[in-house]
Amino acid sequence: MARGTSEGCDRPGATLDTFDIYEGAIARALGNLRTWEACYTRERSAAAGLVAELLARSGEQRELILRNSRRFNTWGVCERLVAEAWDVARTSPRQAETLADLALRVADRLDVRYGRPAIEDLRTRSWTCLGTARCRRGDLAGAEQALRSAYRHLRRGTGDPVELALFLDLAASLLSARRKFCAALRLLRGAHAAFLSVGDRQRAGRALRDLSREMPVSP
Repeated sequence: MARGTSEGCDRPGATLDTFDIYEGAIARALGNLRTWEACYTRERSAAAGLVAELLARSGEQRELILRNSRRFNTWGVCERLVAEAWDVARTSPRQAETLADLALRVADRLDVRYGRPAIEDLRTRSWTCLGTARCRRGDLAGAEQALRSAYRHLRRGTGDPVELALFLDLAASLLSARRKFCAALRLLRGAHAAFLSVGDRQRAGRALRDLSREMPVSP
């Protein structure tokens, strides 16, 4: 077949040169994607050691390290700090606060090439974890402040259902602590549905257990 004789190529501007440009752009985009995927893999592999190194220092030393060493200001380190904070949020709330606060400091230094909405998700999750930890130790005013901060970042994030579910779970805990049980139940149902929508059955199950605890007991 002669070049440019197909139906699709007969349209004005739809030349093979144009398709070559598209193919080149697609190839570059795929190459960039592979580069970033490799970057995330490397960062996640290094994150455990870097977080351990960071936690071995005093508070002042940590701040200096984050300010002066770019190798700690990565997606992998921030993600790891948030994950470790959530692991202990209900059992060791003060430790969770320390980890979540560090995650927020790292998030503030992340390269915008990671994507602003994705960074907002990390901030949302960090603030939600801070609020959960504060709620667990009875600091309801501090938890509400964290909830407000989480909401600001949630609105600017990617719309990830997990971030919404964690936010709703914290809001429900605060409402329950204020003895607003009906409102808490509605939010827990929303959290349960959001966790299920992404296949996170473990967190969905926990939300369901929380839901059962908030159900009014018949006299």
